[in-house]
Amino acid sequence: MTAEKLGRKPADTVAGAVVAGVGAAYTIVALQTPPDPSSASVIGPAVFPTLLGVLLVLGGVAVAIGGLRLRPARAKAEPAQNGGWRLWVTVAIFGAYVIAFIPVGYLLSTVAFLMGVASYFSPHKWKSNLIFAIVFPLIVLVVFEYLLRVPLPEGLLAGVLP
Repeated sequence: MTAEKLGRKPADTVAGAVVAGVGAAYTIVALQTPPDPSSASVIGPAVFPTLLGVLLVLGGVAVAIGGLRLRPARAKAEPAQNGGWRLWVTVAIFGAYVIAFIPVGYLLSTVAFLMGVASYFSPHKWKSNLIFAIVFPLIVLVVFEYLLRVPLPEGLLAGVLP
C-alpha cells in the first residue's frame, strides 16, 4: 500500500460527530423525563429514549472513528456521492421530528418522520415506505402502551385513540 495514496473521510468524521452530539443532547433531554407516578409501569418512560440517545452517541462515535482511518483514496474520476447533503437533510427531518413529537404526538410524528426519511432515500418505493411508516409505529405503540404500560404522547390524537 505504500505506492497508493491513502486518505481519510472527513465527511464521515463530521457526520459521526454531529450524530454523536445530537445523541448526547437527546440523552440529556431523555434523562429529564419525569418518572411514571403509577406503579403499573414495568419500566420508566425515560428508558427507551435514553437507550436510543446512547445508541446514537455510540453509532456517531463509530462513524467518526471510521472517518479517521486511513484507507486507499478514491479515484478522481469517480462521481461524488453527495453524502453531505443526505446527512443534513436527514438531520433536518430528525430535528423536525423531535420538535413535533410532543405537540403532534408519537403516532402522527413518527409516521411522518419514517415516511419522510424512507421516501428521501427510496423515492420510487412509496408503497413499501408507506406500509413501513404506518405498521412500525403501530407495533411500537402497542408494545409500549399495552404491554409495557408506558404512555406515549398522544398529541393531536388525544381522546381519539383507545
